Amino acid sequence: MKLLASRVDRDTEDIQMLYKILGYKTADQGLDLLDRFYPRGRIEAKTQFLLEELFGAASHRGPLTE
Repeated sequence: MKLLASRVDRDTEDIQMLYKILGYKTADQGLDLLDRFYPRGRIEAKTQFLLEELFGAASHRGPLTE
């Protein structure tokens, strides 16, 4: 849910902590997790942008909306 919301002012520290707990290192890992549980159209571009800012550019992502 924190990844889906991706509120810069409220969720950034929580996302970083969750990534550490899960052993995630890349934006792709978080986006892949979201893809497993939410329809692609529900994931906003801001989520990808925040994860890329925090963990590096996503390597294989296309547009988040279909």
